[in-house]
Amino acid sequence: MYSPVTNRTKLSRVAPKAVHYHFSRIANGYRDLRTTDSESIAFVAKELRKLAWVEAADIGCGAGRYDLLLYKYLGDKLRLACVDANNDM
Repeated sequence: MYSPVTNRTKLSRVAPKAVHYHFSRIANGYRDLRTTDSESIAFVAKELRKLAWVEAADIGCGAGRYDLLLYKYLGDKLRLACVDANNDM
């Protein structure tokens, strides 16, 4: 049976260096290999369009696929800071 708490505990034991190394290795092909769930971004953008402007941060943005798509929907009303611990991403 799936247990979110148990799963989080196991994930928290992964060494940060191992995670960094993993994403450094896959960074070059990550954007091309991963799919982007545009339906979820469209839903979020629909709700955010009601606001005069949006200021947010994406911590752990990876290659920024979702951020670019969100910008396509919201344009200049979006001010977004994108940060990822791995420079290769």
